[in-house]
Amino acid sequence: CQAAQVQVDALAKVLSDAGPPDADALPIGIELVEPQVSADPRQAACYKRIGVAAARTEILALAQMVQARFAKTPLLYGNRYNLGLLTDSRSDAFMIWLAAYTASSDKSARKLPGRNPWTIWQYSGTLNVRAIGSAVTGDVFFGTRAQYALFRRGRTNVGLSAVQ
Repeated sequence: CQAAQVQVDALAKVLSDAGPPDADALPIGIELVEPQVSADPRQAACYKRIGVAAARTEILALAQMVQARFAKTPLLYGNRYNLGLLTDSRSDAFMIWLAAYTASSDKSARKLPGRNPWTIWQYSGTLNVRAIGSAVTGDVFFGTRAQYALFRRGRTNVGLSAVQ
C-alpha cells in the first residue's frame, strides 16, 4: 500500500546505488501478484480494503511513473490469473511478461484477456543450464530481431504494435 511515488523513489535509489545509468539496460519489470494472507498479511489486508479496481489504478500509476522516471516502457510481469485480474485496457501502453509454465503446444495458457499480448513469455523455471544451474528460467521474446531492438530501447509496447 505504499504510494506509487514512494515505490519509484525506492527503485531509483537502488538503481543509483548500483552505479551510473546504463542506456543498454532492459526495461524494468513490475511484478503483479494478488496478495495472499499467508504470504504477507499486511499487504493482503490493504488489498482487501482498497479493492481490485483501486489496485489496478495504483498499478497503472506506478507503471506510468516508472516509464516517466526511467524513460523506458516497463513490463507488467505475472501469471495469467494475476495479469487478468490486475490489468485492464488502460494497461495496454505497457508490455506484458507472462509467466506460464505449460507445454508449448497449449496456446490457450498464453492467451490473455483484452487485446494486449505478451511481449515476453517465461515458459520454464527449471531449465538446466551448464555453468549456471538447474533452476534457470526460460523466456521467449514475441517478435523479430528489429522488434527486439525496439523493445530494448523501451519506447513503446512492441508486443501490441506487432499484432495491430
